[in-house]
Formats: sequence, C-alpha cells, structure tokens
Amino acid sequence: MPATPLGPDRLSELLARSCRLVLTNETSEVEGARIMAAAFVLHHEDASTQTLSFYGLDLGPGGSGAFDNDRPSASPVVLVEAMIRLEDDDQAGVADAYATAAADPQRALRAVTFGIKGSARLLAPEDHVISTAPRFAVFGRPAS
Repeated sequence: MPATPLGPDRLSELLARSCRLVLTNETSEVEGARIMAAAFVLHHEDASTQTLSFYGLDLGPGGSGAFDNDRPSASPVVLVEAMIRLEDDDQAGVADAYATAAADPQRALRAVTFGIKGSARLLAPEDHVISTAPRFAVFGRPAS
C-alpha cells in the first residue's frame, strides 16, 4: 500500500499548534513536597478542549518533567488549566493545587510551566498559596 507524505506545510502546522507542558517542583529538600500526579485541560481558540493526565510521577524537590501534546488540535491553545496533586512529607498528607496560564492576546501558547514552590519564598503575581497546604504555592507561567 503506497503512502502519501504530508509535506513540510502540514508538518509545520502540527508544530505550530502543539503545546509543551512542563511540570516542576521548586521546593527545597527541607520543605519535602513531591508531585504525585497532574491533570491538564488545554483550551483551544475554537472553544474545544483536550485533557491530559499523568499519574505515578513522584517528582521530588528540584525535579521536573516535560509533556508534549503529540495530538494537537486544529486550533491553537489559548489557556491551560492544571490540577497538581502533591504529597507533603512534613504533614504526611496529600493536597491538590489548581493553576491556570493564559496566552498573550497576540499569540498562542507554545509552552507552559506549572509547578509548586515554598510559600515562604518571594511570590510572583502568578503564584498562589495552596489553601490545604499553606507551606506551598502553585503557579502557572506561559513560556516567554
């Protein structure tokens, strides 16, 4: 059976519509939090959504992971929601943290970083203290 190549234009479209999700644990060894799971919802310009979820991550302090959306929509990503499940070693509990990252009005999201960090550190405007684990903050940042 013969195959027909898509060609460079079609493959370029796939790259232009994809969105890389980076998950990072910016806590210290002393703070001792681990990211155990994450769920993401990618909102596209045409109002469609895509969901991605990852379990069994175990990202300790300083750890990170990248997740590439290998099945992009026909429409660019304009907003990403994230739910991060973390385990607090000090409190021996599990907490969920929610964050969002929105696109600049002039361009779509190509990469987004979500993560957790200690709330005692200097917080940026996109950082939010986690109500069920106030020693930590969650954030979502579009890549520049």
